[in-house]
Amino acid sequence: MCDRRVRESGKAELHIIEQWQRADGQQIWLDTSKMPLPDAKGNVFGILLVTEDITKRQMAQEELKQQNKI
Repeated sequence: MCDRRVRESGKAELHIIEQWQRADGQQIWLDTSKMPLPDAKGNVFGILLVTEDITKRQMAQEELKQQNKI
């Protein structure tokens, strides 16, 4: 759905934070950015996808939240 929005609007969607489950069952967090790739006429022919695994960062933030509750 996000890909369609990027293609149709021609505007990037940055820092989409999502939780995913890997094939082995492990939960991971991803920070994804999607940028349209226009041709010479301005028509979007593809999307550049950049994804970073931020699982360790998310876990550290959650641990800090738990410590602050004590």
